[in-house]
Amino acid sequence: MRTIFFISFFFVLSIFFAFGADTLKIVFSKSIGSEKYLKYQQYIEKAYKHIHSINAYGIKLEEAEELMKDADGLVLTGGPDVHPRLYHQEQDTSFCDIDEYRDSLEFALLEIAFRKEIPIFAICRGLQILNVYMGGSLYPDIPTFLGTKVEHRCNDPKNQCIHTVKIQPNTQLHQWIGLDSIKVNSFHHQGIKKLADETKPSSLAADGLVESFEWINPDKKPFIIAVQWHPERLEGDTISNILANRFIQMVIETRKNKKK
Repeated sequence: MRTIFFISFFFVLSIFFAFGADTLKIVFSKSIGSEKYLKYQQYIEKAYKHIHSINAYGIKLEEAEELMKDADGLVLTGGPDVHPRLYHQEQDTSFCDIDEYRDSLEFALLEIAFRKEIPIFAICRGLQILNVYMGGSLYPDIPTFLGTKVEHRCNDPKNQCIHTVKIQPNTQLHQWIGLDSIKVNSFHHQGIKKLADETKPSSLAADGLVESFEWINPDKKPFIIAVQWHPERLEGDTISNILANRFIQMVIETRKNKKK
């Protein structure tokens, strides 16, 4: 695994020296409001210093197109629940803590990212809204609808629930990290019920919950990393570094290809 990390790290360096220290414009769906939101920006900036980080939360929806103009990457961050209305389960709204503005904002950002094939890094809620945007659905509350075989959110919000996820063979994630299973942190009570078409799980929890997903066929689609856990809170974690480096690699490669 350490070898894979160093290969990833030096790949970023090689691009840096080959194409110069161009500043990358990375849009974050929300990176303000508390220290936990700032961590997303700090996490990505540690992977590559020349980043112009932009918070999208708070803009008018009609301003999304201008904000995403010349954007090189999009990071969908964690946060409150996705409205069940968006996956046809409005009767389950009572389980949820909802920010409808954020749902609308992230749908707008995703529409632009898909149209322009901008790489996407989706974390926790980000994975959930991405799946819903693409036509999938969610469990409004995992303990109620799936069970408690795996504890996905601790009663004490200051603690990190840690559990094992199984990396699926023949996936990009398995290729990147070279492991059959890893331990991840967990801070969510919702999760993927139906996976969106054209995607496949790249890791699963012991209860069968999808912990990450990727394209079945990534051709002519935006690059995505979508994980249910929080790599930005696992400081110094090798797997988290690999994910951030891979995202930066694809942001740089995509930018380079668009300039050809």
